[in-house]
Amino acid sequence: MMLQKHPISVLAAAWLLLAGPILLAQQPPPGPHGVKKVTVIGKAPAGNVGAEDEAVQKALRLAVEQATGVFIAGQTETENFQLVKDRVMAKASGFVFEHKILKKWIDAGILHVQVYAVVSLDRFADEWAAIREALLTENMPLFMVIVSEEINGRFDLGHAAENAILKVFIEKGFPPVDKAQIEQNRERDLTKANLAGDMQAIAAFGARYGAQIVVVGQATTGPPEINNVYGVNTTFYFANVEVRAIRTDDAGIIASESANIRKGSTNSHGAAKMALTAAGIEAGQKLVDAVMKNWQKRATQGRRVQVMISDCDFRHYVQLKKLLGKVSAVKHVWPKEYANKVAMFDLEATISAETLAERLMELEGVPLDVVQLLPNRIDLKVTK
Repeated sequence: MMLQKHPISVLAAAWLLLAGPILLAQQPPPGPHGVKKVTVIGKAPAGNVGAEDEAVQKALRLAVEQATGVFIAGQTETENFQLVKDRVMAKASGFVFEHKILKKWIDAGILHVQVYAVVSLDRFADEWAAIREALLTENMPLFMVIVSEEINGRFDLGHAAENAILKVFIEKGFPPVDKAQIEQNRERDLTKANLAGDMQAIAAFGARYGAQIVVVGQATTGPPEINNVYGVNTTFYFANVEVRAIRTDDAGIIASESANIRKGSTNSHGAAKMALTAAGIEAGQKLVDAVMKNWQKRATQGRRVQVMISDCDFRHYVQLKKLLGKVSAVKHVWPKEYANKVAMFDLEATISAETLAERLMELEGVPLDVVQLLPNRIDLKVTK
């Protein structure tokens, strides 16, 4: 008898070995949030093609909304909350690792599908974190860094502090203006303005190259100190770096920071460079955090953009007053004036002027084309 049962147990064991990975693969990854099981009802017009699939998809989205409600409620104060939620919920079915249709019925021409679903809260939380992080670095402002540097009272073109600050900003996700593009004109057009503190001239210079933020400042070293360190003559320099971040659309100063660091080396020029680099890193790290917070605050609270629309008859003007407020990410609309077929509006939006211009061109009922685009102004015309 034992010999007769043995082949069966071997087959059973083999099946378990094969099925085991499959069963394990169906389980959600372990994590602090776990899973939640819910039963929901999705609805769709019964006469539609694919009505059942539509009802099931609506049920799965509803299941995710119910299962993750507590998690979402705890995120309402985070940056870009609504945008993150919209993007995550667009992938709702991906957080359901198991579902089953329990029953279906039609009532008053509407198909009802009751669905049992198991939602992975860990997958949802991971996706939320990934999208939020992506949004924090999305649409980061284009920037440039211009720092006048002196060693022992002489201008130095090595740009040690400047390069250090540039690297800090890049590592934080800020895209830089091409340095080669600005190198020819930087000394002629900017050094005097930088030293004189002319914010308007600095902002205009940055805007010319498409920068939305310009980091400017001075980096200097004091006189060298020569000390004997363990029998070796070592030169020490104190480097002082003072920098400001300026918005090019309104010449506003976002933040100012400074750093003072001492470094030594057996090579005099090398010691000065080391000190300038270290001070540049420290000042850059202080500054980039302030810039990032300012820019994200601007992005979430909104910025004012002037919109001028030409070739706009009064009928289109009336339509636009209603349509502009419905554009995604536009928080407020202020009609300014209408004269000679030119309409003027001020919009408060939580997106860049470029993205706003793209959305305005997609308005239904009023065909628009962009004539000019600036960081805080969009000129459009009504096309025929």
